[in-house]
Amino acid sequence: MTEKLKHILDSYEDFELAFLSKYNLNTYTDQTIQSIKKYIHSRGLTESKINELIELTNQTVFPDYHSRCPRCKSNKIRTENIEYSNTTSSDTATILDGMNGTISARIRQICNVCEYYISDPNNESSKSKTSFSKLVDLFFEIFKHY
Repeated sequence: MTEKLKHILDSYEDFELAFLSKYNLNTYTDQTIQSIKKYIHSRGLTESKINELIELTNQTVFPDYHSRCPRCKSNKIRTENIEYSNTTSSDTATILDGMNGTISARIRQICNVCEYYISDPNNESSKSKTSFSKLVDLFFEIFKHY
């Protein structure tokens, strides 16, 4: 395991590791999956403890709920400026921008822990990410902190 990956995982609380394990683990490369599984095991998180943490977290209300992921309750949210491509929009400004040849930008919010799309202007959450694209995302997330 790289030091940078360890640094990221060290910043995760146990409940976040539980949700990572359940919802997002299999989107990484095989080598990264094995490293994350070993790390999770080293933190004493068994399958039953992971399920227990998920159930407990689902019942927990955080005072800053508005800045957390609705699925896993993590506050590790990334924002991305994306080109708005929803052509079915009735947003007049977007339609006029397209007619003028300008690109309309929107903000997408995604949970870093469980990969839940919190806001998704282009409705891309239904499109699954490949392991390669997840690796690229992780690479950029790692270097964003340095």
